Amino acid sequence: MRSLNAVEDFILEGWLPPEPFITPEMKVTAFGSCFAEHISNYLNARNYTILTKSDANAYVVHMGEGMVNSYAIRQQFDWAFRGLAPTTGLWHGYQAEQYDYDENVRRTTLDLFEQTDVFILTFGLSEVWYDEPTGEVFWRAVPADVYDPERHKFRVTTVSNVTLRRLLMNLSKIVAENRSWEQSFTASRSCGCWISAGAMAASRSRN
Repeated sequence: MRSLNAVEDFILEGWLPPEPFITPEMKVTAFGSCFAEHISNYLNARNYTILTKSDANAYVVHMGEGMVNSYAIRQQFDWAFRGLAPTTGLWHGYQAEQYDYDENVRRTTLDLFEQTDVFILTFGLSEVWYDEPTGEVFWRAVPADVYDPERHKFRVTTVSNVTLRRLLMNLSKIVAENRSWEQSFTASRSCGCWISAGAMAASRSRN
């Protein structure tokens, strides 16, 4: 590993695309686990265009590294493109504050998504807290002041979980209906947790 090219030659060999498919001019939206935050910081420091580093009033900006499971990520796309919001209060910030299903925030999120050339989505946790009566999943752990042991449950999802497959299928359907996009998928390990699609980059081809 003393060689300057050791990482490229011995770790990334066979995983890298033939040439970089993200350029500084492309608009990037990255959210999910802390891995998305680290990628954002790295690219932003090198003058790439990172929309989730803007001051846009969108939860994927304010809580970009706090949507750590596939359910939470899917919720943002369903909400932005289809106007589908959970039926219970599932979204909470780092200080356990409630994030409402605000229409202005939804429209800002939709506008941000529609500007995006490249999505970087990272899935950090397979453990989820969910609302048992509805089956809806929280972004993170349930805040102590709203926790109800009769309805709030914990479980571990699996790599083959249907929600991840539906997420990828939904993304494919959404982008097919709204833009002409090319998609590429990369598997990795994020934040010490095995994930089924650690970093997903969906690169749009412009008309």
